[in-house]
Amino acid sequence: MLAEEYEQLEMENGTQNSAQNKIIYDCLEENSPYYEKGKEPYLDEADAVDLPTDELLLQEMRGKSSYPFGNNGANNFIGPTNAAGKKINRYYSKLKPYYVKENEQDTTLIFESRFESGNLRRAMYIGDNTYNLILKYDYGSTAYTQWFYFKVSNVRKDMRYKFNMINFVKPDSSYNQG
Repeated sequence: MLAEEYEQLEMENGTQNSAQNKIIYDCLEENSPYYEKGKEPYLDEADAVDLPTDELLLQEMRGKSSYPFGNNGANNFIGPTNAAGKKINRYYSKLKPYYVKENEQDTTLIFESRFESGNLRRAMYIGDNTYNLILKYDYGSTAYTQWFYFKVSNVRKDMRYKFNMINFVKPDSSYNQG
C-alpha cells in the first residue's frame, strides 16, 4: 500500500510526470513494460519448474474433516494453487531483469530481489544517479521495515549513486536518527 500512497503524493506534487522518473523494478508486477509484446516474454512459462508435492501429506490433508477443509467431511482441498488458480509450488529456473537497458551506454542500475529474503518492492530512477527505493515490510509486520536485501547490477566504476529508502522506518530505531 505504501508504494501506491507514495505515487499519489508524487502526482499531487507534480514530480512523477518528469521525463526522468521511471519505475525500473517492481517485484509484484507479472509483466514488465520493458519487454515488447509478442517478442520475448518477461516470465517464460517454459522456465517454470514445478516443485514436487508430498503425496502423503496431501492424502492426509484431503482426509481431514475439520477446518479448513470443512466440517461435513467433504473434500474441498484444491491443491497447490492460489485464489486465481495459478500454481504456487513452482519457481522459475531463469529470471529476466525487470528493466532492460536501452543501449550499451545506458547507465541505469538494474535491481533484483526475487530471491529468498529479498525485500525490495519497487525501485524508481529519478535522475542524477538517484533512486527511490520502496522496501517490503518485515515478515510478520504491516508497519515497519528495518533491513534490506537486494542485488544491484550495471554499476560503473567511480560513479556515485544515491538510494532514498522511502519506507525504511521503525519506531525507536537507530535508522531514524541517521
